[in-house]
Amino acid sequence: MLGSIALFNDSFANIVTITFSALIIIELANVYSSVQHLTFLMFLSILVTLAVYAGSILMFNNYFDTSYMNWQFVVKIAIISVAAWLPVHLGIKIYECMDPSEEKKI
Repeated sequence: MLGSIALFNDSFANIVTITFSALIIIELANVYSSVQHLTFLMFLSILVTLAVYAGSILMFNNYFDTSYMNWQFVVKIAIISVAAWLPVHLGIKIYECMDPSEEKKI
């Protein structure tokens, strides 16, 4: 939320759009980073999730302001998402390297 306020100096409705978009991307990144092997069904569910997200933005246009969605918006959402997801992901990877599971030791 602080990242969206720092990168975007917009109204509350725009902040809702920004944080909702970042939340969806972060959750998909968390799912992707927690699975061992990405199967076709998992990939299909990610695509369906993105389609439902796009549909919700179109259906609930009273809550989301789509007038300013452009490439700068996408880049700023990516920055917010990476800033929220990467430290946790790196922490997990470092912990796994320092204390590997019994399966990885064998």
